[in-house]
Amino acid sequence: MSDKKRIFISSVQKELELERAAVAGLISTDPFLIQHCEPVLFEKEPPPPHPARQPYLDCLRGCSVYVLLLANEYGPPDGELSATHHEYRQAQQLKLPTIVFIKGMADADKVRSAEVRDFIGEIKKDGYTYRRFHDREDLKPEMLRALARTLNDTFGIKVTSAEIDEGRHLIDAASSFESAVLADVT
Repeated sequence: MSDKKRIFISSVQKELELERAAVAGLISTDPFLIQHCEPVLFEKEPPPPHPARQPYLDCLRGCSVYVLLLANEYGPPDGELSATHHEYRQAQQLKLPTIVFIKGMADADKVRSAEVRDFIGEIKKDGYTYRRFHDREDLKPEMLRALARTLNDTFGIKVTSAEIDEGRHLIDAASSFESAVLADVT
């Protein structure tokens, strides 16, 4: 059995589809991360063998790190909260290391839905800081740094300088086309 840390990537799926794919791709291709981590996108997981009211929470329970990506949309409600908000709260109950990234600069906060603004307020109240990003290309190097720090600080898994250099080279070498989601390809 693999001892790789499962990294749960949480967001509104449709709104941040490209960013979700970029983070999963980073984890699957970076020389350091691929040795120690496995990306988890709920929509890519096999269906559960038993009925489950919130199967995405069952998926999260088997993970070691929680990554939250937020933008403008809150997502459809599943009860009183969106699935993403349920995932965040479950990750806090599980005491999972939590990494938060918000798409858009501070001036974009006024166009976010009220629910997202409240969600960000809850994240701040819980004591988390976050990084902002513009697109998936500037998200990837920041995510690499955040995951490397989390693996070191939480699990004692250290990245070497050679792995850092090789990872930076791979991020720089990959064009937007090479990392794009090809929706028309089966």
